[in-house]
Amino acid sequence: MSESRSNTNEFKKIETRQISESNSAILVSVNMDDPETASGFVKDAMESIKLQCMVSAPSTDMLCVSLIGRISAREFAAYWNEHAAADVVASTLMQKMRVADVIHGTARGELLEKISLLDRTS
Repeated sequence: MSESRSNTNEFKKIETRQISESNSAILVSVNMDDPETASGFVKDAMESIKLQCMVSAPSTDMLCVSLIGRISAREFAAYWNEHAAADVVASTLMQKMRVADVIHGTARGELLEKISLLDRTS
């Protein structure tokens, strides 16, 4: 059975969760099926994540982007790094992150790819 796909990119959820007494994580869920608007969507996602960082506890040092769709984690990271290079606020916020991963999977929960946004070679 194939997964149902539309040609859209959409935010499903963004929230901050306390992971331990001293650490919090920003959790983001996105569906990305439109390659034509992917770069702009990642830029919009970055803006939402920056806002979430600003309203989160200072101990927030983890970011996890859960991605479903035709756009790979590697492609997401490439767009992210391109936009972050020109965004002082995003770069500063990422410097305080201990973990910042994009996890690409299927709607059925199968892991396809995991990549770090902290690795600038992606």
